[in-house]
Amino acid sequence: MLADAKVGPVLEADGAIGPVRRTRTGAMATSDAHARFQEAVSRGTAYCATTGVAGTAPGTALSTTPPYTLYNPRDSGLDVVVWIATFGYISGTLGAGAIFWGVNNDAAQAIPSGGTELTPINLRVGAARGVARAFQESTLAAAPTALRPFCSLTALLATTAVAPYQIIEYVDGAITINPGCSVSLEGVAAAGSAPVVALAMTWEEVKRPS
Repeated sequence: MLADAKVGPVLEADGAIGPVRRTRTGAMATSDAHARFQEAVSRGTAYCATTGVAGTAPGTALSTTPPYTLYNPRDSGLDVVVWIATFGYISGTLGAGAIFWGVNNDAAQAIPSGGTELTPINLRVGAARGVARAFQESTLAAAPTALRPFCSLTALLATTAVAPYQIIEYVDGAITINPGCSVSLEGVAAAGSAPVVALAMTWEEVKRPS
């Protein structure tokens, strides 16, 4: 049985059945399908929300008012799949400790209230936002349960001699939020002196398995 193989890129519609690819030297061609997140982003299902540019205090304990919470509405019909979390220092003196991932797995919990609701941005820039809701310093029905550390904090201040930095965790779907549940980022650390940081999450919204 002969198998057709085409040399060079092929542009086809979704659902089409096409030939396999080979290189100019006759080897079977395999490659990444463009950039890492391009497929989901091109379909308009990936989003990001960050704290305001003025930043937020990282917190000192897992409380009902986390600096950042990502909530999947009860009636969304979707899974919110966390891709990335980021942290940046803005000002003040950090207290030593850690930022933790916290989870609230009560699917009947009330929607976070008060504080500031952040506006998610579709990563296909110009497309509409999705269903997930992000909050800064809003009140949860119950304090989150610690899942795992996100990053460490040291007693750093603006004059500390360190290179500029940003902390990025590629979660890659290892945290998925069911409808009605939420995840938060919150410090378990010394108070420091007026510390201000920036926090963000990037996620994809996908249909739930039947």
